Amino acid sequence: MASERDVSVIGAGIVGVCAALYLQREGFRVRLIERGEPGKAASFGNSGNFGVASCVPFAMPGVLKKVPRMLFDPDSPLKLRWGHLPRALPWFLRFIASARPSRVESIAAARNSLLKHTRDGYAPLIESAGAEKWIDDSGLLMTFESEAAYRDAAYPMALRRRHGIHMDVLDGNEARQMEPALSDKVVRAVSIPAVAHTIDPLRFTTALAADFVRRGGEIVTAEVRGFEMGSGGPSKLVTDRGPMDVERIVIAAGVWSRTLAAQLGTSVPLEAERGYHVMFANPAIRLRRAIMSADRSIAMTHMAE
Repeated sequence: MASERDVSVIGAGIVGVCAALYLQREGFRVRLIERGEPGKAASFGNSGNFGVASCVPFAMPGVLKKVPRMLFDPDSPLKLRWGHLPRALPWFLRFIASARPSRVESIAAARNSLLKHTRDGYAPLIESAGAEKWIDDSGLLMTFESEAAYRDAAYPMALRRRHGIHMDVLDGNEARQMEPALSDKVVRAVSIPAVAHTIDPLRFTTALAADFVRRGGEIVTAEVRGFEMGSGGPSKLVTDRGPMDVERIVIAAGVWSRTLAAQLGTSVPLEAERGYHVMFANPAIRLRRAIMSADRSIAMTHMAE
């Protein structure tokens, strides 16, 4: 039987693990539930950057004009399965509405209110887990291969500056002095020193998860499929391993949170952002810092492997 100090966190990615660690610090007895290994889903395949400068929303003024071209461009980051459109349409309508300038400003402020605490939030967890070796503080370099691409970034950069993000604007030669691996195609760059990254997202997440267990936490391998409801709300989790008693629940299951939240009566406007990553073993160059190409919509990060 669960007690009022028990919390079940559904999802052991980086968000679920960090939530579990902070709940432990508040005196709760915490159980992490993950259908696979901690950190093996979206927390594994990503660029590893800590998004302290990511206050800029994805929905920006003018984005709607770009959608038709992006849908038919094989190199575009936007892909849509037409059979999925009816279910995704409510999300797209909200997305379009969010691109209004007034909404962009308020969304950026809301994102920044969370992101500005990123370093302070991670710091005690990293220290406790002894995970400093998985962190690189060398900063982020955003690159531009044309003056037009740089001009297009004027509004996002202004948003960042208004929210206290320090940036240094460089010409191509100055950028290559900082990052000799850059080609001559780069004509402008913006250095954001405050952005750190992990050199191994999976090992970083598993290091924090191991500290959670050392502190008395429990990790259960199970797939949560639903809930049994009692008079005061969910009383049991329905899993592939059978029912589990619960008192409090944190849902941190990425895009799968949408289905679980819906069973509890909450409609969460989530859509999946599919990413792809390629690891180059023993490359001929070594990057000194994380790179973000504005022209190509890709990130490059030097990592442990």
